Parts: sequence; C-alpha cells; structure tokens
Amino acid sequence: MALNGEAIYGASGSTIGRPDWGRVTQNTVKNTIYLHVFEWPADGKLSVPGLDAAKVASAKLLVAGETLQISAGTEGMPVITLPKSAPDTISTTIVLTMK
Repeated sequence: MALNGEAIYGASGSTIGRPDWGRVTQNTVKNTIYLHVFEWPADGKLSVPGLDAAKVASAKLLVAGETLQISAGTEGMPVITLPKSAPDTISTTIVLTMK
C-alpha cells in the first residue's frame, strides 16, 4: 500500500470497466488513470479497452517510474509496451496521464 498508495487513496473506480488483466482506478483531480495489472501479458502488450490512445499523454510504471511506449491498437485503443516481466508479482501499477 505504501508504494501504490497514489493509485488507491484519492482514487475512485474507473468508468472503463474491468479488463481481463486487472482493475482500473482514476484520479480526476490529477487527470490520471491507474492500471492495476494482475495478469502480465505474455506478449508484452497491454491493451486498454474503453480508452482512446489519442487522449493518453504518457504511461509509466508507478513504482519504478519507467516510461512506457504507447501505440494505437484496434479501434484506437491504447496498447502499452511492457517490460518482459512484471516488476511486482502480485499487482504492477501503470499510471496513464491523460491529455
């Protein structure tokens, strides 16, 4: 909780639903969306249904701060390129800063 508190405290549930790979929270004051990834994709590509890639300014790992590449996938949804393995074995949090 201490490391991922930003994505929990002051955040609320997101309107984009519950993706297969985890859960999503948001902080409307900070204009951020938090992706809580429980199931790390084997191909290293995380698709985020319910969002428009053109509206995402940046993506980074919350704890490590590593910047992640974003591209537009099917129907313009964001596809985030991830490190080979998850930094946290239970839940890795990715911060999306919105435009």
